[in-house]
Amino acid sequence: MTANHRAVGMQPHFVAMRLAGLTALFVASASLLAAERSLTTHQLGAVAVLLAGGLLCGHVVWMRTSPPGRPSPEARLSALFGIALLAPGLVLLFWERAGLNATIVLFVEVSNDGASRALFALAAAACGLYAAGRHPRWLLVAALSLVAAIQFAISSGRSEVSLGGGSWTRFLVLLVATGALAGAGRLAGGAVERNLLIAAAVLAPFMFEAVPGRNGSLTAGLIGAAMLAGLVAVLRGRITVGTGTGLVALALVVVSSLAAEGRSKTPALLFALAGAALLVATYVRRAPDQARA
Repeated sequence: MTANHRAVGMQPHFVAMRLAGLTALFVASASLLAAERSLTTHQLGAVAVLLAGGLLCGHVVWMRTSPPGRPSPEARLSALFGIALLAPGLVLLFWERAGLNATIVLFVEVSNDGASRALFALAAAACGLYAAGRHPRWLLVAALSLVAAIQFAISSGRSEVSLGGGSWTRFLVLLVATGALAGAGRLAGGAVERNLLIAAAVLAPFMFEAVPGRNGSLTAGLIGAAMLAGLVAVLRGRITVGTGTGLVALALVVVSSLAAEGRSKTPALLFALAGAALLVATYVRRAPDQARA
């Protein structure tokens, strides 16, 4: 009894020591990469991927020793630090100088071929880590990385703007991806469904941004309204921080598009009438049912 009590009482201290050790290793790794000047960009990326691999191997080991559905703190933290090194490491490993074959992402030109290869590799790594450790959060990383990789791949050979440049091809790719994620999540259920729904919600604002000529367009406004209704129906009221952020972001980009109508109040009035009609219809429909009851 005494030995067991001591083991249980010391366990939080051991956990804290492991978390502190992981943090120290991550800081050391990031500092080493930042201070290194003798390696090429690709060599630096390879070193970052190797360092990330060590942390992610630890993540898999801790996931396998954790109770099902209850990842240990060490497993969670090693995954966080591992992906923080892996993602930029892959970008550096597949780095290509941006030229005519580039996409402008937040005012930065990114090579389409280099970005697509890095993101495909990240998606494959995330799938492997999910298969090895069964943490559903890796499916979120895999889904978003795969869709982003496809977006860069279809832009190969030309220069584009990631946001603001409409493309029906990008819109259809994102539409298919969002529908596939929602359907797969519905079949899987549980934590897998929650993560896939977060991925679908995150993609929704980018899908509307891909609609050509959306500013001031009534057609784009109708598409945005249909997307909002579809996303709400898919979520079925299960609003988390991730899905809620995606839903609000989609609503805001739809609002910004409708505002380009010349500050007209007509779109706002139409949305208000539609919302009020839907709410009233649900209560009017329930009234006869309650009367019969």
